Amino acid sequence: MAIETETRPAARIEPVKGLRRADWRAALMAGLGAGIAAMGLEILLEWAFLGQSGWAPVRWMAGLSYDRGAMPAQGILPTIVAAAVIYSGCLCVEYAALLADFIHPLRSRALAVGIGVLFGLALYGINIYGLSYTFPWFVAARNWATLVVHAFFGGLAGYLYAALAWKTALR
Repeated sequence: MAIETETRPAARIEPVKGLRRADWRAALMAGLGAGIAAMGLEILLEWAFLGQSGWAPVRWMAGLSYDRGAMPAQGILPTIVAAAVIYSGCLCVEYAALLADFIHPLRSRALAVGIGVLFGLALYGINIYGLSYTFPWFVAARNWATLVVHAFFGGLAGYLYAALAWKTALR
C-alpha cells in the first residue's frame, strides 16, 4: 500500500515592500574612501601630536595578520605595509557595509553622518578595547587620536555612502 504525498513548490520569500536594500557598490567605495582618509589622518595625528612614528598605526594593523614577534623591532617592510593595507581595507569595507544597513532607509545625510560618528565610536570600543585582550600591543592605540580617527571614519563613511547611494552631489 503506497502512501500518496503531495509535493508543493518551495515557499518563496518576498522582500518587504518599501524596504530597500543597501547599495553595496556605494558601501564598498565609502569604506575604501573613508578607510584611506582615516589611515592618513591616523598617521598624521600620531606623528604630529603624539610624537609617535607615523608608521605605528600601520604596524598595529599588520600585527593582526603577522605574529608580533615576526615583525622587525624597528623600521617598516613593504610586506608589513601590504598586510596592513589589505587587512585595514577589508575591515573598512565590511564596516561600511554594516553601516549602510543602518543608514540606507533614513535618506538623510545629516542622520547618516551622525549615526556614522556614533558607529565609529562604537568601533573604537570594540576594536581598541576588545582587540587588546588578544593583541596586547593595541593598548598603545588607546588614545584621543585613535578615538577621533574612528569617529571621523564613521562620519565620512556615512557621508560618502549617502552621497553615492542616494545619487546626491557632494556638497
